[in-house]
Amino acid sequence: MPNSTFIIAEIACSHDGSVNTLKKIIQNSSVSGADAIQLQIWQLKYMMSPENKNYKKLKNIEFNKKQWKEIINFTKKKFQNIKIFVCLYEHKSIDFILSLNIDGLKINSSDLTNPTVLKKISNLKIPINLSVGASSNQEISYALSILKKHKNITLMYGLQSFPTKTEEVKLQKIKMLSNKFKLPIGYQDHCQSGSD
Repeated sequence: MPNSTFIIAEIACSHDGSVNTLKKIIQNSSVSGADAIQLQIWQLKYMMSPENKNYKKLKNIEFNKKQWKEIINFTKKKFQNIKIFVCLYEHKSIDFILSLNIDGLKINSSDLTNPTVLKKISNLKIPINLSVGASSNQEISYALSILKKHKNITLMYGLQSFPTKTEEVKLQKIKMLSNKFKLPIGYQDHCQSGSD
Protein backbone atom coordinates (compact mmCIF):
# COMPACT_ATOMS: atom_id res chain seq x y z
CA MET A 1 0.00 0.00 0.00
CA PRO A 2 1.74 3.20 -1.14
CA ASN A 3 -0.04 5.38 1.43
CA SER A 4 0.49 3.12 4.44
CA THR A 5 2.60 4.30 7.37
CA PHE A 6 6.09 2.81 7.58
CA ILE A 7 7.04 2.26 11.23
CA ILE A 8 10.70 2.17 12.28
CA ALA A 9 11.44 0.86 15.77
CA GLU A 10 14.41 2.90 17.01
CA ILE A 11 16.44 0.67 19.30
CA ALA A 12 19.30 3.09 19.98
CA CYS A 13 21.26 1.91 23.04
CA SER A 14 18.34 0.36 24.92
CA HIS A 15 20.13 -3.00 24.72
CA ASP A 16 22.63 -1.80 27.37
CA GLY A 17 25.41 -3.71 25.65
CA SER A 18 23.69 -7.10 25.83
CA VAL A 19 23.35 -9.09 22.60
CA ASN A 20 20.57 -11.21 24.14
CA THR A 21 18.64 -8.11 25.21
CA LEU A 22 18.95 -6.67 21.72
CA LYS A 23 17.67 -9.91 20.19
CA LYS A 24 14.62 -9.75 22.48
CA ILE A 25 13.98 -6.13 21.48
CA ILE A 26 14.20 -7.09 17.80
CA GLN A 27 11.77 -9.95 18.37
CA ASN A 28 9.32 -7.67 20.17
CA SER A 29 9.66 -5.03 17.44
CA SER A 30 8.68 -7.64 14.87
CA VAL A 31 5.77 -8.94 16.95
CA SER A 32 4.50 -5.39 17.48
CA GLY A 33 4.22 -4.92 13.71
CA ALA A 34 7.14 -2.57 13.06
CA ASP A 35 8.25 -2.48 9.44
CA ALA A 36 11.89 -1.90 10.34
CA ILE A 37 14.31 -1.70 13.21
CA GLN A 38 16.95 0.97 13.47
CA LEU A 39 20.30 0.15 15.01
CA GLN A 40 23.14 2.48 15.94
CA ILE A 41 26.51 1.13 14.80
CA TRP A 42 29.72 2.94 15.63
CA GLN A 43 33.29 2.49 16.72
CA LEU A 44 33.74 4.67 19.77
CA LYS A 45 37.43 5.35 19.11
CA TYR A 46 36.42 7.27 15.98
CA MET A 47 33.45 9.00 17.55
CA MET A 48 34.49 10.41 20.89
CA SER A 49 37.54 11.41 22.90
CA PRO A 50 38.33 9.25 25.94
CA GLU A 51 38.22 12.52 27.89
CA ASN A 52 34.49 12.88 27.20
CA LYS A 53 32.39 12.24 30.31
CA ASN A 54 30.23 9.74 28.38
CA TYR A 55 33.12 7.72 26.95
CA LYS A 56 33.24 5.00 29.63
CA LYS A 57 29.47 4.58 29.60
CA LEU A 58 29.39 4.11 25.83
CA LYS A 59 32.43 1.84 25.90
CA ASN A 60 30.53 -0.51 28.21
CA ILE A 61 27.67 -0.90 25.71
CA GLU A 62 29.67 -0.93 22.47
CA PHE A 63 29.35 -4.05 20.29
CA ASN A 64 32.26 -5.30 18.21
CA LYS A 65 32.00 -6.28 14.53
CA LYS A 66 31.57 -9.98 15.30
CA GLN A 67 28.63 -9.22 17.59
CA TRP A 68 27.02 -6.96 14.98
CA LYS A 69 27.32 -9.70 12.36
CA GLU A 70 25.63 -12.11 14.78
CA ILE A 71 22.80 -9.64 15.42
CA ILE A 72 22.23 -8.89 11.74
CA ASN A 73 22.31 -12.58 10.77
CA PHE A 74 19.90 -13.38 13.61
CA THR A 75 17.47 -10.71 12.42
CA LYS A 76 17.59 -11.77 8.78
CA LYS A 77 17.13 -15.44 9.62
CA LYS A 78 14.40 -15.13 12.27
CA PHE A 79 12.49 -12.02 11.18
CA GLN A 80 12.48 -11.77 7.42
CA ASN A 81 9.44 -9.48 7.60
CA ILE A 82 11.41 -6.65 9.17
CA LYS A 83 13.89 -4.34 7.45
CA ILE A 84 17.16 -3.25 9.01
CA PHE A 85 18.13 0.41 9.07
CA VAL A 86 21.34 1.67 10.62
CA CYS A 87 22.11 5.10 12.02
CA LEU A 88 25.78 5.90 11.50
CA TYR A 89 27.87 8.18 13.64
CA GLU A 90 31.31 8.27 12.04
CA HIS A 91 32.62 7.66 8.53
CA LYS A 92 35.11 4.92 9.48
CA SER A 93 32.28 2.42 10.02
CA ILE A 94 30.45 3.03 6.73
CA ASP A 95 32.14 0.23 4.79
CA PHE A 96 31.49 -2.26 7.58
CA ILE A 97 27.85 -1.20 7.89
CA LEU A 98 27.32 -1.59 4.14
CA SER A 99 28.99 -5.02 4.21
CA LEU A 100 26.09 -6.17 6.41
CA ASN A 101 23.68 -5.72 3.46
CA ILE A 102 21.28 -3.55 5.40
CA ASP A 103 18.06 -2.07 3.99
CA GLY A 104 18.59 1.62 4.75
CA LEU A 105 20.75 4.27 6.40
CA LYS A 106 19.96 7.16 8.70
CA ILE A 107 22.20 10.23 8.71
CA ASN A 108 22.15 12.47 11.78
CA SER A 109 21.56 16.19 11.63
CA SER A 110 25.18 16.70 12.69
CA ASP A 111 26.38 15.08 9.45
CA LEU A 112 24.25 17.07 7.02
CA THR A 113 27.27 19.32 6.44
CA ASN A 114 29.83 16.50 6.53
CA PRO A 115 31.04 16.02 2.92
CA THR A 116 33.09 12.94 3.85
CA VAL A 117 29.97 11.05 4.92
CA LEU A 118 27.66 12.45 2.27
CA LYS A 119 29.95 11.76 -0.68
CA LYS A 120 30.59 8.21 0.51
CA ILE A 121 26.87 7.39 0.55
CA SER A 122 25.79 9.48 -2.44
CA ASN A 123 25.78 6.58 -4.91
CA LEU A 124 24.06 4.01 -2.71
CA LYS A 125 20.84 2.38 -3.91
CA ILE A 126 19.34 1.79 -0.45
CA PRO A 127 16.98 4.32 1.20
CA ILE A 128 18.57 7.17 3.11
CA ASN A 129 16.79 8.96 5.94
CA LEU A 130 18.16 12.41 6.73
CA SER A 131 17.51 13.58 10.26
CA VAL A 132 16.68 17.29 10.03
CA GLY A 133 15.29 18.16 13.46
CA ALA A 134 18.40 20.14 14.38
CA SER A 135 19.20 21.40 10.88
CA SER A 136 18.66 24.69 9.10
CA ASN A 137 17.19 24.81 5.59
CA GLN A 138 20.65 25.78 4.34
CA GLU A 139 22.18 22.65 5.90
CA ILE A 140 19.46 20.43 4.43
CA SER A 141 19.99 22.00 1.00
CA TYR A 142 23.73 21.38 1.26
CA ALA A 143 23.20 17.68 2.02
CA LEU A 144 20.69 17.31 -0.80
CA SER A 145 23.07 18.99 -3.25
CA ILE A 146 25.62 16.22 -2.62
CA LEU A 147 22.96 13.49 -2.62
CA LYS A 148 21.25 14.88 -5.71
CA LYS A 149 21.55 11.65 -7.70
CA HIS A 150 20.01 9.55 -4.94
CA LYS A 151 16.42 8.53 -5.70
CA ASN A 152 15.20 7.40 -2.26
CA ILE A 153 15.62 10.10 0.38
CA THR A 154 13.27 10.82 3.27
CA LEU A 155 13.63 13.78 5.60
CA MET A 156 13.10 12.78 9.23
CA TYR A 157 11.80 15.56 11.45
CA GLY A 158 11.76 15.49 15.23
CA LEU A 159 12.70 18.28 17.62
CA GLN A 160 16.07 17.42 19.16
CA SER A 161 15.26 17.69 22.83
CA PHE A 162 15.05 14.54 24.90
CA PRO A 163 12.35 14.22 25.93
CA THR A 164 10.41 16.83 23.93
CA LYS A 165 7.51 18.44 25.75
CA THR A 166 4.26 17.87 23.88
CA GLU A 167 3.63 21.61 23.48
CA GLU A 168 7.04 22.05 21.84
CA VAL A 169 6.72 19.38 19.12
CA LYS A 170 6.02 21.91 16.30
CA LEU A 171 4.46 19.46 13.86
CA GLN A 172 3.66 22.35 11.51
CA LYS A 173 7.30 22.25 10.44
CA ILE A 174 6.61 18.97 8.62
CA LYS A 175 4.37 20.78 6.12
CA MET A 176 6.94 23.53 5.66
CA LEU A 177 9.69 20.97 4.95
CA SER A 178 7.44 19.11 2.54
CA ASN A 179 6.56 22.26 0.63
CA LYS A 180 10.15 23.45 0.41
CA PHE A 181 12.02 20.24 -0.41
CA LYS A 182 9.33 18.16 -2.17
CA LEU A 183 10.48 14.98 -0.45
CA PRO A 184 8.76 12.42 1.78
CA ILE A 185 8.82 13.42 5.45
CA GLY A 186 9.03 11.07 8.41
CA TYR A 187 8.45 11.91 12.06
CA GLN A 188 10.89 10.97 14.82
CA ASP A 189 9.03 11.02 18.10
CA HIS A 190 11.09 12.21 21.05
CA CYS A 191 8.10 13.11 23.22
CA GLN A 192 7.89 12.37 26.89
CA SER A 193 5.55 9.53 27.77
CA GLY A 194 2.91 9.69 30.47
CA SER A 195 2.13 12.78 32.49
CA ASP A 196 4.49 15.19 34.25
